[in-house]
Amino acid sequence: MSITAGWAAVGIGAATGLAGLTAWAWRTGLRMHRRATDFFDDWAGAPGRPGVRARAGVMERLGHLEAGVADIQAETKPNSGDSLRDVVQLVRDEQAAVRAELATFRGTAGA
Repeated sequence: MSITAGWAAVGIGAATGLAGLTAWAWRTGLRMHRRATDFFDDWAGAPGRPGVRARAGVMERLGHLEAGVADIQAETKPNSGDSLRDVVQLVRDEQAAVRAELATFRGTAGA
């Protein structure tokens, strides 16, 4: 059995196609690997190295966010007068007292 030029061309074409498909799959796999590695580095954090600052992981970042939210919630709930809400209420009460005093003053001045 001898190989004809037609079968040789088919074999070369198939080998070239297979090589191209293998190269494409390899590049795609490397690209996906890099993306997954970047994702997991962001998730777990990365230690500092010369010229690059350390990056906190997702859980550490969420912990900082939760602490910030807790601080904000503490400021919006009334307590013994130290919260922002207590200060706003105090200003509102003082403003109402000044308005009442001003209305009284206007009433006596107009008479």
